[in-house]
Parts: sequence; structure tokens; C-alpha cells
Amino acid sequence: MARRCRLGVAVAVLVLAGGCKPSWPRYHAPDGTFSVELPPPLRTDAERTEGNQRLLSVESRGNEDQAFLVQRRRPVPGRRLDPEGVLDGFCPEFARARDYVITTDARGKRRDGRPAQTCAFQTEGLEIRIQVVAAGQCIYTLMAMWRGPAPDVDRFLEGFRVATNCEEEQPAATTPPLGETRAQ
Repeated sequence: MARRCRLGVAVAVLVLAGGCKPSWPRYHAPDGTFSVELPPPLRTDAERTEGNQRLLSVESRGNEDQAFLVQRRRPVPGRRLDPEGVLDGFCPEFARARDYVITTDARGKRRDGRPAQTCAFQTEGLEIRIQVVAAGQCIYTLMAMWRGPAPDVDRFLEGFRVATNCEEEQPAATTPPLGETRAQ
């Protein structure tokens, strides 16, 4: 009996020491291009057009001292982007525009083989870690921001999955107004 009790205590200590992490819900993009695990509560914005690109945002702000954000950007139909070019200038441009100090700037590939740029910044007690991922004609920006103890940023980054690359889209064919014909 005492042996079982010690075994039960040992298992409880291992579970507590190992840290049972609460599950995070998985968000799936409406068009099926990506999914991500984020801590609740989630806020999503419908895809909208900004200039020559379309933007979809998903945000998790569990408390006022930390936030996770996923943004997918892709060109409007008829436009094309250079994914490598976007990755090349991202970290310095992001830092310059906000007067942040870059603490990390590294290029590599994610486990799925997609090219990615990883950056980290500091400013006035705020820590920011960003990974920019190229997937065809889509650019994903994964951002974690916090003050104080760091949230589980690695879990967030590893919980992001690209399901399909975004293909270049052609503009819709226009039809003449009623009563007009096209020249042949």
C-alpha cells in the first residue's frame, strides 16, 4: 500500500514538474491555407484589401502583457510578389519604422522546408519575436509580444501550419456593360 502511495506521489510530482499545458484551440483559415494553435480568447478579422494586397488577421490576447498575432498577406489578383525579396528586407525595415533594437535576425527554413526569416526586437521593456514565412504567393507574419515573463513562443511558432501554398491569381475577366459589345 505504501509503495502504491509513493508511486502515486511520484507520478503527481512528474506531472506537475513536467507542466501539463492547457490545450490551445486550433484556428483554421476559412480558405484552408493555414492553421495555428493560439491561446484563447481569439479575435479574427475578415480578409480585407489594403492597397495591392489582401490581409487576414488572427489575434490572441490572453492578458494585457502578452499577445500573439498571425497575419496572412497576399497580392490582389493580377499582382505578384517576390517572397524572397519580402523576407530579405523585413527585419531591418520593421525595426527602422518603429525605432526598435534588433536582437535577432536570422534566415532559415521551417520544419516543413518553407523559407522563413526570424527576428527579435526590444523596446522599453517590450519583447517581440517574429517569424515571417513564405508560402507561394502568401507571406505569413507570426508575432509574439510580451512584457515580463515570456509566453510559450516556441509552442506558438511550432503550432503554425501551412496547408497549401497560395497561387498567383489572375484578375477576373471583365464583361462589357449591357448594350455594348467588345471590338473583335
